[in-house]
Amino acid sequence: TVQVADDLVGTLPAAEAETLRATLAGLRVAVFTVTTIPEEMRFDTARLVVEAGKPFEVIFENLDGLPHNFVVVKPGTRERVGLAAMTLLPEQLDTNGRAFIPDTPDVVAATKILETDQMATLKISELTTEGIYEFICTFPGHWAMMYGQLVVTKNVSAYLKDHPLPPKHPLTAKIELCDPRVNQALASTSGNSLPTP
Repeated sequence: TVQVADDLVGTLPAAEAETLRATLAGLRVAVFTVTTIPEEMRFDTARLVVEAGKPFEVIFENLDGLPHNFVVVKPGTRERVGLAAMTLLPEQLDTNGRAFIPDTPDVVAATKILETDQMATLKISELTTEGIYEFICTFPGHWAMMYGQLVVTKNVSAYLKDHPLPPKHPLTAKIELCDPRVNQALASTSGNSLPTP
């Protein structure tokens, strides 16, 4: 609910948005939901913005047919962690029983590998230093495509004012079925609407 409210606040004029974000920030521990996009090898969220020194949670759900995890890494270490994970065998578990998590201080927090339709909650409280961290999937090879930014800042409202989240656009592609004999569309669809004759 809070994530949806934060997204909606971004559509308001800047002055109103700043006031409402301050109110929302004082109400709770920030909780974000991140899922995988089936058959696209990516997360549905490109960026999370959190307040430095304040705990937050990420609920991660794997909707894809492949196994994935959610791993937060320090700024500038995505490639190093991803490559290190590729050298691990599935039976090489870390001290928390997680596969493909390299033993490095570059890993801030991580879930276990999740199969299709599994969910995990990651609670993070130790990010006190501002910067652009990243979240990745460390299943071998996935890190190159499956990543996003985790921005840690002292002032979330000011950051979002200067760096607004990109708008989410609905599907607008138009598809037409044509009969080449008559050079005429037989049916067309746009977005999620049903085909029209």
